[in-house]
Amino acid sequence: MLSKRIIPAVTEKHSFKMKIGMAVALAASSDILLYEHETGWSLAVLAWLFLAVLVAFNPPDLSFRQSRVIGAATLPLTLALVEAPSVIPCLLILLSAIALSLPRTTAWPGTAGLWLWHILNFALQLPARLFIDLRRVREVRRKRPRARVFNSILRNWALPLGVGIIFSVLLIQANPVIDSWRPELDWEKLLSFFHPQRLLFWLTSFVVIWAFLRRYQSPQPPGSRFIVPALRTGVDKFFSPGAVVRALILFNLIFLAQTGTDLTYLWSGESLPEGLTYAGYAHRGAYPLIATALLAGLFTLIAFRNGTSLQNTNFVRHLVFLWIGQNIFLTVNAIWRTVSYVEVYGLTYLRIAALLWMGLVACGLGFIICKIAFGKSLRWLTSVNAISLLAVLFVCSFMNFGGLVADYNVRNSAELGGSGQLVDFNYLEEIGPDALPALNLYLREASLKHVKWRRARHLAGTLERRLHKTTEDWRGWSFRRQRLLNSLGGDGAT
Repeated sequence: MLSKRIIPAVTEKHSFKMKIGMAVALAASSDILLYEHETGWSLAVLAWLFLAVLVAFNPPDLSFRQSRVIGAATLPLTLALVEAPSVIPCLLILLSAIALSLPRTTAWPGTAGLWLWHILNFALQLPARLFIDLRRVREVRRKRPRARVFNSILRNWALPLGVGIIFSVLLIQANPVIDSWRPELDWEKLLSFFHPQRLLFWLTSFVVIWAFLRRYQSPQPPGSRFIVPALRTGVDKFFSPGAVVRALILFNLIFLAQTGTDLTYLWSGESLPEGLTYAGYAHRGAYPLIATALLAGLFTLIAFRNGTSLQNTNFVRHLVFLWIGQNIFLTVNAIWRTVSYVEVYGLTYLRIAALLWMGLVACGLGFIICKIAFGKSLRWLTSVNAISLLAVLFVCSFMNFGGLVADYNVRNSAELGGSGQLVDFNYLEEIGPDALPALNLYLREASLKHVKWRRARHLAGTLERRLHKTTEDWRGWSFRRQRLLNSLGGDGAT
């Protein structure tokens, strides 16, 4: 086969031409399912086709437990696309496909750092994989004796085909009956297939699919030998045991001021200074505290890197436990501050992301304490943090954050007797049809003036029409949108 001549080191089950054809078929499927169409469960259909082809042409090694776990987790992620299309499950499915495509001659990558190395290399190689293979095909063909097939075709078929086309055109023009057999061509639609934007979509789809069909050739990841010795020496001098001990004592004293302030005003209910509200206090300190927690984690990892004598010093260990414990407490306070701010100013996508991120930071700091206390390696620390992040993203794939945001803001609004602000109709419109149940609740239970009631009614009607328009095309259907349509059967706003 031609593919065996291209990459002799890799045993190929399928021919080069067959993979070209399958990549073209998947690119055409991407065009049919996605290009200039409403995105719905069509993403799940494309994911099923893509994974089926990947398994057929580049089957994973199921003898590894990790392969079985990733394969079992990928199917629910495709079902998440049936529930509702979103970026997170698409990203996780691509990461799963990359993981299943990695060469595993000995063992899986053991750390999150190695995984990141392979994923980045796969992404960097992706645009060039097709063009490198085509160049190799060209080199192979140059070495083969040139066949005179083209000259034979030109000599035997140029005259009959050329004159036959001329005769056909003349007969169609002369005979109205034959002309009536000619199908009407929508030239505008036909030319749209050659629009530059569509051609770019096809090319991008083909290149991405091709990269997954070919075996990924991973370079050797860099080891510790690539670390500049002077840099390591400088770190050792800067983070000397004496400097680290003095820094930890100073850091604990500085953080005690912030910890005492939070204990006084957030937890004991002490009145804030004049002119400062709880919402302002919460909003001002939440994000800087996360930055300090990240810097604290970085400092601890460098100061307690493998090979340092500080790991076995109880006094220093207690100092770092106290300092990291304060950071965890302040991170929890940052979550509390954000929740207090949300109670007044409402929930948004970014505030949900911030709360999730703060939770991950708090868990990461706790894992650092476990690393030092139980003598775990940096490999263990990065792996457990990566697993925590992937677990959160997996759960988020099934969450209806738009509906959650809209429902909270409406129920907590001043119009419904809550402690929040007035309902922001512009933000509900940005959320889209997922805000319809909350908006219908608002129309039923809020005591509104006529102008505001008309505006809410108009917005509900607009969102409902957008929902119906989205699901008119079968590609835009999703399970969540169908549930919305069913719920609107009795209390629609149109």
